[in-house]
Amino acid sequence: MRGPRVLIDDIASIENLSDAFCQCLKGKRKAVGANKVFLDWDLRLLELQRNLRKGENFPWGNYREFYVTDPKRRKIAAASFFDRVAHRAIHNILSPILDSLLLPNIFACRIGKGNGRAVVFLRQLMVEHPDCRVVKMDVRKYFASINQYTLRKKLDRVLPDESCRSLIVGLLRSWSSRKGRGLPLGNLTSQLFANFYLNDLDKEMNRLVQGKYLRYMDDLVFLVREKKDISSIVRVAVRMGKRDNLDFPIGKRPVFDPRVGVPFLGFLVKKESVVPFNRNRRRFEKRMAAQIATNVPLYEIYQGIISNQAWRNFPVGASRLRG
Repeated sequence: MRGPRVLIDDIASIENLSDAFCQCLKGKRKAVGANKVFLDWDLRLLELQRNLRKGENFPWGNYREFYVTDPKRRKIAAASFFDRVAHRAIHNILSPILDSLLLPNIFACRIGKGNGRAVVFLRQLMVEHPDCRVVKMDVRKYFASINQYTLRKKLDRVLPDESCRSLIVGLLRSWSSRKGRGLPLGNLTSQLFANFYLNDLDKEMNRLVQGKYLRYMDDLVFLVREKKDISSIVRVAVRMGKRDNLDFPIGKRPVFDPRVGVPFLGFLVKKESVVPFNRNRRRFEKRMAAQIATNVPLYEIYQGIISNQAWRNFPVGASRLRG
């Protein structure tokens, strides 16, 4: 008699793998890797199902590594198309579980959140607490610093069963910045795990500042009324970060006066307005020029223009409506 359904059953189900494949195929129909999988997907789906049940012995492939500058120089590690389907399948099942544990004021890589809503939320806090100072902190080389063993222990505490533990161990070991450390920028599962990794810190910080807190991946922002309280709250964040093998740079904990404005996610946020930085406009114009010079299809350029306009207008328009 078959036992109760467990996480690995859901991850490796034909329905989930088919959904994961379709999700990964969006915008990739001309890619060589996607076409190779597409031609014999029925067989590859069964192969992927068998491999996922191998757990730690899943044959993760090599990553294609390259650098992007937007605006910081970052090393991206891109998995093969077949592996990306596996990442998506894992994400589809684990994301609802881990996302339900996060506070509502965590905005990165979550449905219905995003950078625009993070900016709006920060401005709303500044409007509602005009006498508070704004403090920003971020983690040095966050993705590269995450301790894989610590992450596994955190996941063990919250996942409803252990059926996918071995699979996660193999996934984490498929890439590292140094032994036992790091998640590759570019993996969907990396975003999910990195967002969850700071959950304990989020709850403590949120309690200390009574809800005047938000986080966008490794960017922490909180409001404090009394200047004398800032140092003690910062020390808590630093101490909890060290416990999880994370480093908050001492020279990067600026305190902002809301009257001057707070630079956050490409915007200057004030109580009265939200204004995009000019450097983002220049970067967008440079990217458009490069696409035109390389004969990128017009529909892709148009989609980029629409996306950029939505990004510029959403926080500004929303902040006016709510202010």
